[in-house]
Amino acid sequence: MINPYSKISLWFCFVLMIWTGFFFYPRWNQSKTESTISWDVSGYYMYLPAIFIYHDLKEFGFLDSMIQKYGPTPDPQQIHVTQEGKKVLKYSGGQALMMAPFFFIAHGYALLSGQYPADGFSFPYQLGIGLGMWIYAFIGLWLLRRFLLYTFSDLVTGVVLLLLVFGSNFLNYSSIDQAMTHQVLFTIYVGILLLSRKYHEESPNSKYLGWIGILCGIAMWIRPTEIIALLIPLAWHIRNISTCRQQMQAWLKSPQKLLILFLPVCLFFFIQMLYWKIYSGHWLMYSYGNQGFSWLSPHIRDFLINFRSGWLLYCPLMILAFPAVFIMLFRTKNGLVFFIFIALAFYITTAWDVWDYGGGSGRAMVQYYPAISIALASLIQFVLRKKLALLLILFCVPTVYINLWWTYQAHAGTIQVSQASKQYYLKTIGRWSIDPEYNKLLDNNYIHEKPITVESLIYINTLDSDTANYIVQEASNPCIRLDAYHDKTKEYPCSTWTNRPRIIRASALFWCQEKEWDLSKQTHFIVRFFRKNIEIQSHMIRIFRFLNAGEKKRIWLDAQCPEAFDAISISFWNANSPNQIWIDDLSISTLE
Repeated sequence: MINPYSKISLWFCFVLMIWTGFFFYPRWNQSKTESTISWDVSGYYMYLPAIFIYHDLKEFGFLDSMIQKYGPTPDPQQIHVTQEGKKVLKYSGGQALMMAPFFFIAHGYALLSGQYPADGFSFPYQLGIGLGMWIYAFIGLWLLRRFLLYTFSDLVTGVVLLLLVFGSNFLNYSSIDQAMTHQVLFTIYVGILLLSRKYHEESPNSKYLGWIGILCGIAMWIRPTEIIALLIPLAWHIRNISTCRQQMQAWLKSPQKLLILFLPVCLFFFIQMLYWKIYSGHWLMYSYGNQGFSWLSPHIRDFLINFRSGWLLYCPLMILAFPAVFIMLFRTKNGLVFFIFIALAFYITTAWDVWDYGGGSGRAMVQYYPAISIALASLIQFVLRKKLALLLILFCVPTVYINLWWTYQAHAGTIQVSQASKQYYLKTIGRWSIDPEYNKLLDNNYIHEKPITVESLIYINTLDSDTANYIVQEASNPCIRLDAYHDKTKEYPCSTWTNRPRIIRASALFWCQEKEWDLSKQTHFIVRFFRKNIEIQSHMIRIFRFLNAGEKKRIWLDAQCPEAFDAISISFWNANSPNQIWIDDLSISTLE
């Protein structure tokens, strides 16, 4: 059996990907914003139904009805409106090109079967796009094995494949969120690596160069920043300044080869420019609004270790990537090229101002894992030669556990694995279930976990004498009602206590008819501390994290008091939600 270790590893990877995509969380069986064609994916995909079903790339008149029926996004965020009032799709068309074969299969089935509406968003389209993008992931992993075997041993290659699938967020973006751009680009980059090696080291045939150009062009059409893909074929043999000069001279002596490489890239870019020109009136445009890049101050620290979505916090296996790239630089044939490419990709990724990428825990690096795999293979090879395998195993086992835990919690668990706080992360990392009270740490920095020996009431307000315009009578009982028209209350102050409190618990009774799911619109329960009428400390929790429709519940907020203060206040803000919420019986207690 040729290369048995890597072959067995590949099959283990395939089995996990199949189980994850088909049995654990098949997105095509989900609805609304959890479906395959939702959020950003619906924006990438929108070219296909707009062109081939509705024949409407100008006004997108079908989109509102599709959002109302299928709910891929809360609003038409797939569309960018220019200053002239013209509508264009926010994302470029490369991903739609990669989705097209599976869209046509799904559309044909919907038309012929008559069982589902042929509207571009019904079940056949969800299934077709999901399966198609999943197939690309399989192809990418299979090709990566082939590429690594050219340079590394069968054992090293097998270990890299297992770590990549079991230990990194590649699993999620290949099998659950596979319709995002990352794993498609992953496969494209593997193709570029294989063809570049074929061209430079085996047969300098122009057809290989042409295919490299096509893949680079598609990558750039998917995400314009992937223009850096051209660095791989252009700089393949560069190892120092001398070879850099030789490589440049070799390319300049063969302008026809440069033409073959760049022509497909220019063609794909021209297609996108033509679309912009026809529908916006501009050859070039920026469709991401106020989202941009901070080139002089990339968000490196936040991207890596911010508790909201830090790559290394939620995908700790990639801690190995940092020493690995330096080992690769000095111990791998084309180490300098791959080192520069990874560094450039990392710089561009972290320069993007929306550094958390919607809470994807470093998802924007997934497409660069083929190059990072070379670095990991170099590290593993070094470790095996130095007989440090046990040390590697001791590090990798918990990182694999964290990745499998993260994948589960991101889709089916009760623990939040993005937009977390430091306190919440430290309390929940690696755990499969938690006390619901821990969810308060997503907004607040403290919960009281010790047994309460003494609880002294220092403030109570039944709202009987309150005349504010948000006070209503419910069963002859006055209470607060907040909605879109009355969205905030006044401050309800407390300034009387016997001994200065160290820990306080503010609470109130809440109920609602309809739950607000939009985090940005959820009602805030706010506690503030003042000294001489100046706010010195505040705490907040979002009530709808703990309140369900039709439920009446007392909810509290705990806080550690500052050193010196003379007043505490309670207030509420409905955060622009149209849903009504009722509040009554405010109180503050001291805890010991």
